[in-house]
Amino acid sequence: MNKVNKNQTLELTKTRFEELRFKKKYFILYGIIGGLILLFSVGIGVISLVNDFMAQLQMYDQILMIASALSIGIYTVVISVWLFRGEKDNNIIKNEQHYGYKSRAIFLSRLIELITWIALILLTVIIFNLIITASFNGFNGVMLYQYLISALGWYAITAVMGAGLTVLFATFANVLWTSLVGTLLIVLTLILPMAGGFGSFDAGKNAYDKKSNLPDSYNSILLVNRISNIATADKETKILEQWEDFAGKTNQGWGPDNGNWTNYTFGWNEKDWDQTKFEKEYKLYSEFDNLFKNNKNDFADIHYSDISGFAGYKSYANEPLNKLLTKLLKYDLKDYKPLVQALKDNYTPDDYSGIELLIPSYKSGYGDDDTNWEQKAEDSGANSAAQVMFYQFLVTGLNESASYINRWNYEIKDPFDFQNIAKKIAKKAIYNPLTQFNLMFFGVDCKHGIKTNYANQNSYIYMSLAMYKLDKTPNPTDKDHYTGWYDIQPKRVVKVEGLYVGYFVLNALLIFASYWIFRKQIKK
Repeated sequence: MNKVNKNQTLELTKTRFEELRFKKKYFILYGIIGGLILLFSVGIGVISLVNDFMAQLQMYDQILMIASALSIGIYTVVISVWLFRGEKDNNIIKNEQHYGYKSRAIFLSRLIELITWIALILLTVIIFNLIITASFNGFNGVMLYQYLISALGWYAITAVMGAGLTVLFATFANVLWTSLVGTLLIVLTLILPMAGGFGSFDAGKNAYDKKSNLPDSYNSILLVNRISNIATADKETKILEQWEDFAGKTNQGWGPDNGNWTNYTFGWNEKDWDQTKFEKEYKLYSEFDNLFKNNKNDFADIHYSDISGFAGYKSYANEPLNKLLTKLLKYDLKDYKPLVQALKDNYTPDDYSGIELLIPSYKSGYGDDDTNWEQKAEDSGANSAAQVMFYQFLVTGLNESASYINRWNYEIKDPFDFQNIAKKIAKKAIYNPLTQFNLMFFGVDCKHGIKTNYANQNSYIYMSLAMYKLDKTPNPTDKDHYTGWYDIQPKRVVKVEGLYVGYFVLNALLIFASYWIFRKQIKK
């Protein structure tokens, strides 16, 4: 850009910004769209509090996210039409030419103004969503984080695509056709991620192992990662090594030796155990028995009614459990702190992937609203509601971890092909727009990662494609000491950030190409 064109661009841009105060319709549009997005974002937060079921929560959140994206897209289309077509039809561009401004300065000044309006609405959405996420404690919740924070990437790319495509059409089509085509293209960008998600049906059903009755293949990635986190945290304490022997299954249920699950869940009568054989377990329960007994007042705000409410699928049922675990982790738990922290990180209902495991009635046979938890605890010698809730949580997590480790080592003869699922998606992401749009729609969740990816594969409307594999698989030869399960981490095989950059560059090229058409049109 030569010096004359550069000076003209800066001068015309300055003049246009000084005249913004006269463009009331722009501010009215900004206010309407900003208000709608605020309403949709607050709705996402409120739904997370009042909705009972995960699938419904996802459906409503996705509808509100789509509404927000559509609003941003229409906002971008309308402003692009006003700037690049409306002002041509109203002879504003001709007047600028009359005052000696070159086509490049006329085009770039409008592009700068368009970018400013887009940046303003996106900045507004970012501020809204950060405040709402913090207000609803959404940074720790998979769904709120997904639809308020991760969604920001999709909003940005929707605005960019809306601008690129509309500016292109505005250079040669009239206002009506440009508006219609721009809006239809925005709607199309919201349909493509849904169509791309149909590939998720292939992600889990091919590798289902009927012999071992283990979950579908992609669920196994989440499962292995979760159990690896527990096993890794158990490196020092080694509770898992003989947990299944300790909690041996009999015809009467789960329990040490005698299989009495009721005593096992509530009573913890360590005096009846073989303390020599189960020395590690004895120390574990003695530690927590004493902690709850000596600090009973500190946990007085955990009630037996919380346990009853805990025995259900309500998305807000995690509150008393998280409150309990947060308090517990402030104590000196010695070598058990990493284990409790790992159980909290991997099994609290915020991740939604293992919520079934957190329902006391799922394993113990109790849990309807008529159950008298306090009486059962008193009969069994438990110290408090907090103790009962914690042991339910602890046992359930350790049961699953030990059980699957042993089933994997002894029963799985042929490796799952779950490692190949995400690899196939990664290849499709290179050339398939449906795959690309699906991945961009769900964005990047650096906080929850694979948990979010798995949860989004089970939604009603938009289903996410698999985008994780494990950096290694469990080693069955190390079954005796569980070392083959240590430090197994999920690895993202598709860099969605690269797709965002790619589509940003593609639309920048469209706008660059639009300039040459624009230049010819205004010379007519």
